[in-house]
Amino acid sequence: MISKLNIMTIVKDHISTLEAKNGDKWKDIVVFYAFPLILGLLFLYFKIKLSDSSVETLITAGTLFAGLLLSLLVLVFDQRNKLSGKQDDASVKIRTALYELFSNISYAVLISITLIIASFVQQIVCQDHPSNTPITIKISIANAILAFLSSHLLLTVLMILKRINLAITADV
Repeated sequence: MISKLNIMTIVKDHISTLEAKNGDKWKDIVVFYAFPLILGLLFLYFKIKLSDSSVETLITAGTLFAGLLLSLLVLVFDQRNKLSGKQDDASVKIRTALYELFSNISYAVLISITLIIASFVQQIVCQDHPSNTPITIKISIANAILAFLSSHLLLTVLMILKRINLAITADV
């Protein structure tokens, strides 16, 4: 039962797609993980508090992204299945690109769901906190996590958009 909930395969598959053609994975890891981490740490250091409407917007955005990305996931899966019997070089390259895209979209759905849950947790943590008092460390950490997740999701969605654009323009 617990193996059905194991998300590590999704994370590993996504990270494996970050490797650039020249084999330099570290630049992508810095962009997709270090920049959001730095943003989160800045939120923590400067004790930036997200307003209730900002958190509600993150919940809405996370929900919309999760739904739209799940639809895109089905489309990519369908396209990959249509190529499953073909063995020519072009079909193999397209199948590989679609698998990477599938991995990235799956990961983005996972981040969207995590963002939604973290946003709900942040609302619970901030529920009884008056707005005119200094924020607590719990609130600072919750806001830093939201900053990390939202910026990480944005970068991942931009990567997906770029890969879809490359896939479409390669066929033209």
